[in-house]
Amino acid sequence: MRICKIYLPSEYHKVNEEIPLWGYYEETKEFSTFFVVTNNNGGDDETKEIGRISPISGISGGKNKRKASESSGKPFLDFLYSPSEEKNILIRSVKLPDNPEGDLQVELILYHSRNFNYLSKNEIVQAGSQNDVIKLAHYLKISRSCASKFPDLHFLGLILKLLLVLGKLLKIVFPKTAVPCHAEEWYENMKKNSHRTGRWWTIAFDVAAGLAILIWLHHLGNPEEYLLEFAYNVVYYLRGLLTSLRGSPAGLKLNVQLNHFLLKCFIYHVDLWATFLDIVAPALHYLFLPLSILGLFGLSFQLALLSDLLVLITLHAHCFYIYAAVLYRLEIFGIGALWRVVLGRRKNILKNRVESFEYKNSQLYLATLFFASLLFLLPTVLVYYVVFATLRFGTYCITYILLIIRRRILHLPVDTIMRWLFGVYISPDNVDVKLLAVECGHVSDFAGSLTTIFIKPLPSWPQQSPMIDTQSDENVYGISQFFIRLIKGQLMGSIQPKFSAPQ
Repeated sequence: MRICKIYLPSEYHKVNEEIPLWGYYEETKEFSTFFVVTNNNGGDDETKEIGRISPISGISGGKNKRKASESSGKPFLDFLYSPSEEKNILIRSVKLPDNPEGDLQVELILYHSRNFNYLSKNEIVQAGSQNDVIKLAHYLKISRSCASKFPDLHFLGLILKLLLVLGKLLKIVFPKTAVPCHAEEWYENMKKNSHRTGRWWTIAFDVAAGLAILIWLHHLGNPEEYLLEFAYNVVYYLRGLLTSLRGSPAGLKLNVQLNHFLLKCFIYHVDLWATFLDIVAPALHYLFLPLSILGLFGLSFQLALLSDLLVLITLHAHCFYIYAAVLYRLEIFGIGALWRVVLGRRKNILKNRVESFEYKNSQLYLATLFFASLLFLLPTVLVYYVVFATLRFGTYCITYILLIIRRRILHLPVDTIMRWLFGVYISPDNVDVKLLAVECGHVSDFAGSLTTIFIKPLPSWPQQSPMIDTQSDENVYGISQFFIRLIKGQLMGSIQPKFSAPQ
């Protein structure tokens, strides 16, 4: 016995007028399924994907259309209404190819169309699902897109293109800053997901949050003064940190000459940076206004700008890390190479292996001398490397967190949260099913058994967070990867989180 499932909106179950029905038909090895989704195909019958399933007609109506459909050999479903009975809609006939009507077990499944329309707005509803609930919601989404006609948003597209051009120009002038990279990423994300209505809610939330932060900053009075004060505090505390390295910090015996040379060099750079701040301080009053306009694009752009400002304020500390890292790498590689000489071994670059080798006495003497010198200088270089690598790691953690936050803002499911707050977020995992009736065909033309079921998806919070579309971070060094590279002494010259694959 073949099972035929008919999904029908519950509001059509008690109609008393003739209306056409449009939907989809699917056939598998076990089931034949009619999905009735609308009473209007939205346009010309031959150009739309939605097919006409059947009309709802009176007891004496629709006979000619029924005969034409039966003669064509296509699946046919025929309803009728009877004003004299409480259950107005009845099944007159179900015709399937090569299947007698008497061998059919028909399941009439009434569904709550309003809740299914809410369910069809979920991005989890996609084609190819084997779940009838999700499949029905997908067909409703297709029918709604066929019936609706939205004007082309040329204005928004122009804004996106202008933003992309601005990002590319900034990337040429400032290639390693966060703002142009974020502008390009923002454009690609919005272009890829422009067909999703929820993305525009995300943009609206981003812009609204950015305007709120911008108003709050201008309410403070002079935000550029706070920025300049923070820059001077960084210079002050960095000078105090360098002063604390004088002598024997933490009881460590440092090399006096090397320690004095490094302190003199680094303090000179700090004083030079303080002089630069004194020069550019008047210009900040004029530069902050055009920079704050960038906040009109949204909170994510403000976070990208904050990341660039943080890197700019700590640029001298980044330079100190580069100096210390170069010295540390020279120490590590030099000690490693001289240690192989002391052991009577060498690295064969052509064969890429370490092999035994007999050195002369003069070579061993020089190797031992340089090995001892580098070994005694190692504590001093190591102290400076640990101090400035820690500062570099702290700056990277902050910029990496800002990167993650602004990426999450781009994929924040604002539409899902709003629909959940208003109680209209419907989950396919939370469905109310009611058995209404089990009976045989009570119209003379229909001889099969009939089961009537009512299904209604219920509101709930998404358990698997399907609406959050995270972007892959495989091209960015994670915090743990960055920390391991610092321990290995690998030079991390990138100012912002690196956008290239790890070696």
